Amino acid sequence: MHVGSASCSHFRRGKRPITFVQAMQYWIKLTCLAVPAFVLIALWIRSGGEAPVV
Repeated sequence: MHVGSASCSHFRRGKRPITFVQAMQYWIKLTCLAVPAFVLIALWIRSGGEAPVV
């Protein structure tokens, strides 16, 4: 079986570091998700909205 040798070579090479472009894409995506969420929460709080019934 070659499963053991494949996993062993994976551990020897280690995890590749992320690039600057990947880091920027992560933060852009996070911002694109977080900003609208914070805006909606702020508008909801300003309107005096009550907490949803669970």
